[in-house]
Amino acid sequence: MGDFVTVTGMDTPKGRRWFPSIPKSIWVFIAIYSLVFFALACRKFVAMNSNSGDTAIMVNAFWHTIHGKLFYSTYMGMCHLGVHATYVMLLFVPVFALAPSAYTLFLVQTVLISISGLIFFCLARRVTGELRTASLMTVAYLFYPSVVTSHVNQIHFENFALPFLMGVMLCLEEKRFWGFLVCVLLAMSALENIFVTVVGIAVYAFVSRRGAKWGIASLTMAMIYAAFVFSVATPHFSAGKAYFVGSYFGELGNSPGEAMMTLLRRPQYLVAILTSPDRLIYLVEMLQPLLLLTPFGSWGWLVAAPSVGTNLVIPESAFRVVAWHYNPTTGAMLCVAALLGLNKWAGWLHKKFGWTEGRVMLAFGMSVLSIGSWPLWFNLEDYRYPDDYKTLEKACELVPPLKSVLSPHTMIGRFADREAAVIMQQFNPTVLRQDTWPKEKMYDLDYIILNGNETRFPLDAVTRDLVMSYYTNTNYELILNENSVFVFRRRESVNLTP
Repeated sequence: MGDFVTVTGMDTPKGRRWFPSIPKSIWVFIAIYSLVFFALACRKFVAMNSNSGDTAIMVNAFWHTIHGKLFYSTYMGMCHLGVHATYVMLLFVPVFALAPSAYTLFLVQTVLISISGLIFFCLARRVTGELRTASLMTVAYLFYPSVVTSHVNQIHFENFALPFLMGVMLCLEEKRFWGFLVCVLLAMSALENIFVTVVGIAVYAFVSRRGAKWGIASLTMAMIYAAFVFSVATPHFSAGKAYFVGSYFGELGNSPGEAMMTLLRRPQYLVAILTSPDRLIYLVEMLQPLLLLTPFGSWGWLVAAPSVGTNLVIPESAFRVVAWHYNPTTGAMLCVAALLGLNKWAGWLHKKFGWTEGRVMLAFGMSVLSIGSWPLWFNLEDYRYPDDYKTLEKACELVPPLKSVLSPHTMIGRFADREAAVIMQQFNPTVLRQDTWPKEKMYDLDYIILNGNETRFPLDAVTRDLVMSYYTNTNYELILNENSVFVFRRRESVNLTP
């Protein structure tokens, strides 16, 4: 190719500052993709047949913000920014204010993921110079298990980083320095762990000889940002409370810094971790949709290495569940790494076997495998209405707006737009990573919904003693008893403020 990249028959000098045009077919595909997955996210939420706790956290934080308490979280008892450095959420407060609903945030999330797909397409077209390859790689990206599940696995702040991370890589490829810096800052502002991915991008910029300023600038920004978040901002917003996320590190320590020092002092422990069966299975699940080896065709694997490494070393097993919210960045950057290594593998196939369509064939294989990996993230039961659905809907209708409520996990997202909507775990002091209330406060809530049919969340189990504790409480009256679903109403509201 020399100094040129062929784009649909037109030779365009590398580094020229424009984005390749996006064909109408890609726009149509992205539009249909967005509508389908927004509809799926809404259906899963409406069905009340799966966990909606994280969705409730997001809705509650946005609701408190438009009511004058900056990202306050009922579940944490403090500003959410003291738990996670999710400053990018500020950009979407005006949108939520126009339509304060979980559906608004689902739509924002789907749109952002879809936009990241459009930017990925531009990056793929620039890297490969082929429309067919770029299109197939975009399909592979948007259906990659940990990316596609982000539409329907509740609402999570890390998903908001995806378009900005893709923007970072495109600006690096297009040599747009100021756009690169802006995207780096916005990506890191989605979640405190994104800075490690930026470090990986900085190292990639160095070793791929993109120019020292790219590596130095992004590495400096990552270090300054991390120091600010962990030393200044998070302690300020947490109001003196311990770093909630530190509990994920287990015996490694209470902070990312302590965990890193532990691993450096105990390399044998690191080796044992990385060779354990669950880690190896995780790697296979993450790499299989990308033909296992494609991310390692160039130095591009460096952009994914920090997030992959983080998920491997953290003791908490949830970080190695593909269809969970700890993997969208990991999956997205693995797709980028596969894209960056595509030309190298295609060249090898041409040299070894004489294949002239190596890039298209590899991209087609990855798109098929990504789509075919749906069993890793799609659970049909989550979208089916439970047998007691009509009763649960009736229970929801009995709870007026703004009234405090105790709700099952599967329904809590419906009630998060108020000062206090909690689950049973809120009163269990053994549960980590949340604020806990005294058990007696459970009898001050305005409405109580108890679903005796729900068995998936043991800490929220409804027992006969629990039901009777409300039934015999003179402050409450039973207003619904149907299909083992009970709704109690407090006769007089009390102030829940601590």
